[in-house]
Amino acid sequence: MPVGETPTGWRRHRGKDFFSWVFLPSKNHSGCSGGLRSLALNHTAGLSTPQQVLMCLFSLFCMIDKKGEYKEMVQDVVTKRFKTLYSAAGIPHPENQYDARYYATIDIPTLARSRYGHEFADYLVKNYEPIDFVWRLAEEKDIVLMDGGGFDAPNMSIRVSLANLQDSVYGAIGKGISELLAEYHTRWESSKRQESTFRV
Repeated sequence: MPVGETPTGWRRHRGKDFFSWVFLPSKNHSGCSGGLRSLALNHTAGLSTPQQVLMCLFSLFCMIDKKGEYKEMVQDVVTKRFKTLYSAAGIPHPENQYDARYYATIDIPTLARSRYGHEFADYLVKNYEPIDFVWRLAEEKDIVLMDGGGFDAPNMSIRVSLANLQDSVYGAIGKGISELLAEYHTRWESSKRQESTFRV
């Protein structure tokens, strides 16, 4: 509903909120949509002016760069980070010519299975919440990543953005993932030894 079609009293009370992001709030058709979110999130209700300007600048720059040199440079940057992440984690990176490599998703149970066997991978899935790995990664390794399950990835997978950190950081992230998985494995082996002791 356009803001202009709302009751006059409501417009007087709430109209001032929309002046921060649109020139004529009474004619804005997405105003109510934006108003239902906190004002800090108004950019999700539609492209804000700064975003539109930035997109125009990107488009113009792309038109000027006839040879696509900047595009190739950016692709090289994320590819390097992609390979660094997987190498530090001790696993081969996937090869997919259609993958933009803007994000990387690592399936922790699959990694556990390939590194330590099926029994350990099953233990991991059955005894821990899907978010446990990313939680401990943040708490113990100071590495904050997204849980892949929220992005239609397998449960207990992790999602790494390759677009916004220094290249060297991705080596530390990969190493942290590998070390934490090893710690889970050590805990599992310890629990198995305790169980065998109790049986005796």
